[in-house]
Amino acid sequence: MINRQRLRLGWVVLVGLAYLACLLWYGGSGPALTPSEGRAFLERVRTSPSASGHPEVLTTLETLIARDDGREFYMLNLEQLAAGPEARKADMAYARVVLPALLRNGSLPVYIGRVQGQLIGDHPRAFNRAALVRYRSLRDFLVIFTDPAMTSGVGNKFASLTYTEARATTPVFSLLAIQLAAAGVFGALGLAGWGLLRPR
Repeated sequence: MINRQRLRLGWVVLVGLAYLACLLWYGGSGPALTPSEGRAFLERVRTSPSASGHPEVLTTLETLIARDDGREFYMLNLEQLAAGPEARKADMAYARVVLPALLRNGSLPVYIGRVQGQLIGDHPRAFNRAALVRYRSLRDFLVIFTDPAMTSGVGNKFASLTYTEARATTPVFSLLAIQLAAAGVFGALGLAGWGLLRPR
């Protein structure tokens, strides 16, 4: 006869371990890059097709590496999408490359939206998409940026865009409580299993 009490306890332990694994994956407060790590990454970036034609990338990354604290940050991307089916096809092809690379390194897009209009400012570019991507750390961003799969897919990225801008930001105030949301999901799973496996 199945001991349902043991099953309940086993389920709670399993859900708890899964939640801890999720927290470890999400991270967000690791060690800062060492100077030698920074130099090695910069050399890899220098030879990356993602940085070719964009000398400002190296300059900005040098500054970010010097200031790195090992914590999470968010990249704000403003994009002017190219028109036509080929551009949309390239956009989807790039997404199929970038999303697995992000998830492998504890990072993920937290917001993607269509730009509806410009209320303030006189920027000459007509951006039509905005995306906010959370990176677990600058180290993870650099691992993703120099990933061979990413460098091979960068052609699709620029084929899908006529113009793009990206700005690295660090949280001052945020209601993106992803850890809290995960706690709610795993807590609900634990309670559901506890109820379903109750002794009869």
